[in-house]
Amino acid sequence: MKTWLRVRLRDRYVYGLALLSLLSLALAYQIVLPIRVQVGGALDRPYAVNFQAPQKDDDTLYRLTRTDSMLVFPGIGGGIPRRLTVTTRLAKPTRPTRLTLDIQSQVIGEIDVASAWTESEYVIAAGPAFDAVNWVVHFLTRPADPRQTKPKAIQESRAAMREILIEPVTRENGAWVTASPFALNRFVTPGPAQLAALTVSVLTLYILLVSLRVPRRWSFLAAASLLAGLAALLIFWRIYLTVFSPTLALIFVASALLVGASAYLAPRLFRLGGVRVTTRALTPLLLVFFGALILKFGGTFYPQFVSSDLLYQMHRWERILQGNLYFLTSSPEFGNLDIPFAPGYYVFLAPIGAALSNLYLILKIAAVLFDTTTVFFLAFLAFKFTPRPGMVAWIAAFVYQLTPIPFLMLSAGNLPNIYSQWLLLALVTVVLGGYERLRTRRVWWSVVFLYFVAGVSHIGNLIVMTALLLTLALAVWLQPLDESARRNARALAWAVGAGAALAFGLYYIDFSGLLLSEFTGLLQQKFGGGLRVAGTLNFAKVPVAISAAVIVGGIGGAIVGWKTLPSLFQRALLAWFLSAALFVVIAQFAGIYVRYNIYALPALSLGVGIGGAWLTARGKWTFAAYAALALYLAYVLWVGLSFWFVRVLYVYH
Repeated sequence: MKTWLRVRLRDRYVYGLALLSLLSLALAYQIVLPIRVQVGGALDRPYAVNFQAPQKDDDTLYRLTRTDSMLVFPGIGGGIPRRLTVTTRLAKPTRPTRLTLDIQSQVIGEIDVASAWTESEYVIAAGPAFDAVNWVVHFLTRPADPRQTKPKAIQESRAAMREILIEPVTRENGAWVTASPFALNRFVTPGPAQLAALTVSVLTLYILLVSLRVPRRWSFLAAASLLAGLAALLIFWRIYLTVFSPTLALIFVASALLVGASAYLAPRLFRLGGVRVTTRALTPLLLVFFGALILKFGGTFYPQFVSSDLLYQMHRWERILQGNLYFLTSSPEFGNLDIPFAPGYYVFLAPIGAALSNLYLILKIAAVLFDTTTVFFLAFLAFKFTPRPGMVAWIAAFVYQLTPIPFLMLSAGNLPNIYSQWLLLALVTVVLGGYERLRTRRVWWSVVFLYFVAGVSHIGNLIVMTALLLTLALAVWLQPLDESARRNARALAWAVGAGAALAFGLYYIDFSGLLLSEFTGLLQQKFGGGLRVAGTLNFAKVPVAISAAVIVGGIGGAIVGWKTLPSLFQRALLAWFLSAALFVVIAQFAGIYVRYNIYALPALSLGVGIGGAWLTARGKWTFAAYAALALYLAYVLWVGLSFWFVRVLYVYH
């Protein structure tokens, strides 16, 4: 650690990059574009404080104020004249209201609110508001008649607010006019916290890259590219960045530390499964892991983000912390039937919840960590079973993390799905990685334990996991590699049976009567033509969650690279695809939907990685192969980022 720190402190690139970052960001501050926020619109959530919920009249969106409502704009920069334009009207025409505007305890204006939508303009050219780099605009309402002091009169004295505009101005011929965004005769005071936070983000990326032995020149260029992107955001979408930049810096630092810990632990954990790999060989994978952490922590902690079921999950966890492990939930996966709400995820998190009070924060962090660390299971399988494993590993991780369905799980708050998917991959890794030793007590009981834990974490996962493992056992049994492999297949089937017996005997037995009657009724209604299950059911909707490129690339990649794979892994991929196809058919014809898309994604991702490695090994067409692969991955990146962008900024608002 001391050596690492000494090397970093002696690195001239660090100091040059820090200086470049501060100068570039300060220059970006000098370009001042108008800031326009539609109050009540889809994007006002991070800035509106103590307003009422958005409302709509005809095509007009707005919010009603309370006694003291605020619009918060951190890091917009200070020291220049600005004009604030506010569009308001009375909330109730029969209740005259006076509105006072205050910035940094400086009253900048006071009006009697009109009954129709009216623009009011205020110029801030002196005082604390003029100097402030962070604006907190208070909107204070009270009855226009000071004699109206009754609580009801005060409560009903509200203004409806539709829009706010902040723009730079300059004085010409005795009047304030809109200034050019690029004016050279002024200096905008940057927000010190913004400069510090964004510089920390840039330096963190550089230090991480050189620590992973990426050449310093390339590390510097990558960090400089990040700096250019942040500077562009600061110019064109200032408030969307500044409202989040301190959190972003924290995410960069925390993610870099997680990558550093993974670089140390992953080779050692892989060695337990008989895979020897160096940190250098894992570097591309670790960079994908870092990018996934930034994207997913960044999205889930962005103030605009809303997760539909996160509060629901938190309340379920609270019930479990109170000792209630047995309760039902209505599931669209099973025709809105009441099914057991498996408590495994929350039992796992219970010690953390008992020690820390912020359950909401814990759920967010845990969801991202379980989602992103799946890349290491994919990497283990790649290094264990595929040629050119380094390439297969990072491509599979890239595709898995950027396909829409994991983003959808985070956005929708399907946290037990994320956890049970992690357990499914852990189970598959143990089964395939230890298949030759499957009849030993340690491996066999590990399979039973993981199956049981996964089974009591999500009932849908219990179903798909059972189908996958039994299909794999059957595939090996029908076409055994040798007699030992057939005995191992029998041991796997017994492990599944033992795990299922434990899950049923310790948890699901209390719901056996209910489940039998519910599913009997489901089938009767289905075949009687009376049921239409809610949710995404038909196969045409699968590309919404898994892009068609991933489906085609995953299956096609597995086919073209089939002969390069060991027989056991061939059977595993075949079992994965066949069991996933089974649930597609069930969803179509029986109306029972178990999110087969996320369940199939690991196999598809590995298939893409195998296909990419096979394609780029064609010596005669190397350049064309790499170009085709780059275009394919760029498309996957575009689909994933655009999907996540919409989910973070617009969905559930």
